Amino acid sequence: MQRFLVYFILCHVFGSLGAIDTKAMQHLIKGNIKQALYLFNKSCESGDYAACYELGVLYSKGEKVQKDHHKSMNYYENACNGGIFSACNNLGVMFSEGTGVRQDYLRSLELYDKACHNGNADACNNLGVMFENGYVSEKRDYVQAGLYYTDACMGKSAKGCYNLGFLVFHGKGTKRDMEVGMEYFGLSCDFGFQEGCNRYKELTLKQLALSRYR
Repeated sequence: MQRFLVYFILCHVFGSLGAIDTKAMQHLIKGNIKQALYLFNKSCESGDYAACYELGVLYSKGEKVQKDHHKSMNYYENACNGGIFSACNNLGVMFSEGTGVRQDYLRSLELYDKACHNGNADACNNLGVMFENGYVSEKRDYVQAGLYYTDACMGKSAKGCYNLGFLVFHGKGTKRDMEVGMEYFGLSCDFGFQEGCNRYKELTLKQLALSRYR
């Protein structure tokens, strides 16, 4: 219940997803699921693409409603076509992982690219992952991956900063620089990624241990 309240506040403070149906969100917070779904559907059909996105999230996660990947995909596609680029990214994840749909890396790449070039940092990170793991071509492309991770990190994607840090720290596709890589791990931590915090702490402790023997 608390995470729905936090999500509601964030959406209306930052306006990141557009004009979400306020009454529907209130019903969702109170646990009136049927009424919330009715209002979301009504708003979605009326062209409120943020409401379509919200429905996609609900059916994808299966929180408060029965999980339904087919419905989720349709709502995400509607929202994506309406300019909700978080929906494009989420739809890209479904195609990449083969969740409720036949796995299709090309379709996933198209969706990530659309979202990334419209300012969705998570999509930029996902593009980086595809290039790093060789999903785009037969070979891993660390240079291209690094460029997308940079865009993601600049857009405050915690995972994007972490992944960029990993490439820089290990010198994959770029000159190795452990100090700069470590800073990216720290930035990832600042943006809320626990693994980034763990990695930064681990490296800091190693530096302290080494300094004792100098």
